[in-house]
Amino acid sequence: MTYTQGWANSVWKRFVLAALLCGHGNLTALAHGQGAHFSKSDACIALPSANRTSRTWKHGEPEQRDYIRASTTKDSKARIDSLTEFLTRYPDSDYDDVALLVKLGAEDEIHDWEALAADSRKLLRSPTLDHLTLLIGGYMQLAEALFHIKADEAAVRTKVDEVGWTVRCGREALQRRRILSGNSERVDTAASGAEFTFAMAQAQASLLGNDEASALRESSAALQMKPSEDRKS
Repeated sequence: MTYTQGWANSVWKRFVLAALLCGHGNLTALAHGQGAHFSKSDACIALPSANRTSRTWKHGEPEQRDYIRASTTKDSKARIDSLTEFLTRYPDSDYDDVALLVKLGAEDEIHDWEALAADSRKLLRSPTLDHLTLLIGGYMQLAEALFHIKADEAAVRTKVDEVGWTVRCGREALQRRRILSGNSERVDTAASGAEFTFAMAQAQASLLGNDEASALRESSAALQMKPSEDRKS
């Protein structure tokens, strides 16, 4: 590599790191002008030893009909409202965690990062969470939300800690899924989006924590996975 190539590569990496801060203005400015709340857990979420093999509609056809209607609503905001209504009407439904994951997707679509973070935490700590797909989805959506939620100076450490926990446990869940599925290509394809989200979130958190080496490593990994991916602002 020539000196010019090395310099250009260094400049590009620093540009990527700056972009990871995803802020227009002050790095520590608060999203929506409100205090952001972050949380942290040391232990990863433990699932039952076996995934649930079947779910039932405890309230019969009305519950099934309401779920289908809510989950297939085209408008994102209306889908959120319908799923919230479903979760309120059927708090003991076997499909509550599934409905919550669908709701996370709608919150992601409208960039409601605070709601996405809160509901992702709710899913991850659900006492009925029983499937790796739901677990990975919760970790991925929490990492996505945290990437976009800015922290004031006093909250930077707690944000870095929560991102670290989310990424570590999310990657652990992904590895478990690969082992259980025999490292199938289908699972690798499905996991690529989660891997990218984890890498970007961790790169930003590492930069906030003044760990430039980790930030460069994670951002480089993300760029290799999806070099043309644009982060939502």
